[in-house]
This record gives sequence, C-alpha cells and structure tokens, in this order.
Amino acid sequence: MTRLLFSIALIIFSAGCSKLANLNELLTLKSVADSQAAMAKDVAATNKLFDQLAAAIKSGAIKDYSSQDKIRKQFGVPILEKQESKDDEMYTVWLYRYATEFFNSDKVYLYFNSSGTLQLWEFVEGKETAKVGN
Repeated sequence: MTRLLFSIALIIFSAGCSKLANLNELLTLKSVADSQAAMAKDVAATNKLFDQLAAAIKSGAIKDYSSQDKIRKQFGVPILEKQESKDDEMYTVWLYRYATEFFNSDKVYLYFNSSGTLQLWEFVEGKETAKVGN
C-alpha cells in the first residue's frame, strides 16, 4: 500500500515538473496564437475598409472625402504612398488594395495635390489568374 501511494505521488510530482519545465514553451505558443488572431482580425478590418472605399469610388461618394485626413480617418492608412507626375503635375498617390492580395487584386489609386486635396481617383479591377491544366 505504501509503495502504491509513493508511486502515485511520484507520478503526480513528475507530471507537475513536466508542466513547469515546458512553461516557457507553452507561453510562447500562446503568444504566437494570440498574435496570429490579432493579425487575422487586422486583415479582416483592412479588407472591410477597402470594400467601403471601392464602393465609395463606384458610387461617386468619394467626392465627399476631399482631404487626406478625411480619407485616412474613413478608410485607414494606404498600403503605399508615393510621389508621381501625371499630366505635368506632381501628386501624392495613395494605393489601397486588399491586405493579402498583391498582384491580381482590385486596387484604388488616390491622387492628392500639394495641399492634400483629393484631385483624381482610379479604380483598377483585378485580373483573374489563368488556370493551367484541365
């Protein structure tokens, strides 16, 4: 009977030590899972804002957002910001697209003058990639 109790106590103690020995690894895995969940939530939010921007472009409601501040507040920060010359004028160009679709995705380009006022916009529809094989 004493041996049985001793064996049970030893097993319980060993299981507890095993958990403690792997605590750092378990906490790291939890941290990774939490950050992946946060990234997925951020991607979904970015995609939703892009859908709203594309709808505003298609409906003409983009005219209601005349400044960089209004657009950033309503549709979030652009994926890319660059300077570009178009029709002999310099513009700050903002690119919006889906968060994880890079090449064949719909895109929106917004062109701002030097004072940050929206001047032009462009919606570029994504292309389907060709399927290879049967």
